[in-house]
Amino acid sequence: MGWQAASGFAIAVEDRRCFIRRTSDGVPVAAVEPIEAALLGMAGPAAVHSQWGSRGSTALDHLLFRLRALIVETDGPGACWPDVEALRGHIPGAMRPLPAPRILHWSVTEVCPRRCVYCFANPRHGSRASDSTLPRDRLQTLFAEARALGTEGVLLSGSEPLLRPDLPEIIGDARHLGLEVLLTTKHPISANLAHRLRDAALPSIALSVDTLDAGISASLIGSSSYPEQVRSTVASLRNAGVGFSIQAVLTPQTAAHLDALLYFASKNDAAGIQLVPFEPVMSPIAPFDQGELHVAREVADDIVAKAQTNFPGLRVTLFDKAAQGECSGVHCDIGATKLFFTPSGRVHRCYKLTDDHSLNGPSLTEVGIAEAWHGQAFGATLLPSRDDYAGSACGTCGNFGSCNRSGRCIFEAKSRFGCYAAPDRSCASAVAE
Repeated sequence: MGWQAASGFAIAVEDRRCFIRRTSDGVPVAAVEPIEAALLGMAGPAAVHSQWGSRGSTALDHLLFRLRALIVETDGPGACWPDVEALRGHIPGAMRPLPAPRILHWSVTEVCPRRCVYCFANPRHGSRASDSTLPRDRLQTLFAEARALGTEGVLLSGSEPLLRPDLPEIIGDARHLGLEVLLTTKHPISANLAHRLRDAALPSIALSVDTLDAGISASLIGSSSYPEQVRSTVASLRNAGVGFSIQAVLTPQTAAHLDALLYFASKNDAAGIQLVPFEPVMSPIAPFDQGELHVAREVADDIVAKAQTNFPGLRVTLFDKAAQGECSGVHCDIGATKLFFTPSGRVHRCYKLTDDHSLNGPSLTEVGIAEAWHGQAFGATLLPSRDDYAGSACGTCGNFGSCNRSGRCIFEAKSRFGCYAAPDRSCASAVAE
């Protein structure tokens, strides 16, 4: 057995480089290295292992995972793959390694009725998602294209995503295609809305709930009535058969009343609760001493350990941004495994810096997923050159290339050093800067 292009795709060699192109429009959706073409041209995994051993088998597994939406097994060797002698030693730099993002991250709206002191999104206060102008039929087209290229899920964020009236039906469109949908909300969910989410085949939703104490809720999110809304929301979801989990920002104030929230989650069969340690924001919504919201890591670990002991039937976890990166091998996933776009469909470099239009990419009302994902102009924003970092510690660092490949968190760089072209993680260069 071997491999050939799946239906709807074709293999093309141009300028001694190998591409997989979509036959409907000729758009390249993947580029293949010479060694990868050699692997795919062989007569199956056994032949690869016989010639190159376990390292060859591992490389083939990674390649098949990367291109799984674009190729299929065939009897006999993969004769359609070119002879490696006909290929150059590198693929075009503008092509992302993946044919498409694993996750589409859509900021549904920048509007929110809450006033959360820990919010990094700089929301516009209001109750209507008037900025969410990407049409549903266009989203259907984008979801279908992305799914065909190997996308696995859609992350819906905001400010408050459920302010968009037709969001449950949009979720249903994504779920119909087999896409996983991730949604976190503070929006009150009525019985009617819960049933629409059920009809959309959404199995579970994450509720953002920091505390059930009305006074603390008023000070942290500007609403003393929210805890009661949460109780009503959970009742609606349970009656409709939609599962839920809870995400809570961990501060000294919320930690003091955490047991009540844990008990509520356990009693109502929550799938789990994730505690997210507070992180300082660049533009606080309210005049709040951010130092008063900090919880030391060792304290957070103790809180989780105690919660797991006291509520053994409830899954309690601590969100650890550093560990998330270590597990995935990615420091910032935008451009590596995720495509982020704004309420209007404009692709953007960072969901925390959407006010900076210099970080804009193309509009998904004008181009498809493949063009946006592999486009050269936006690729330069995702993968800055060393020249952009001249004069900084990064400009002369031997790890510059590896930091590019693992993704740069320009928000961290901006927060710490006042500019994007600066160290964005804990490293010797960052300390020396």
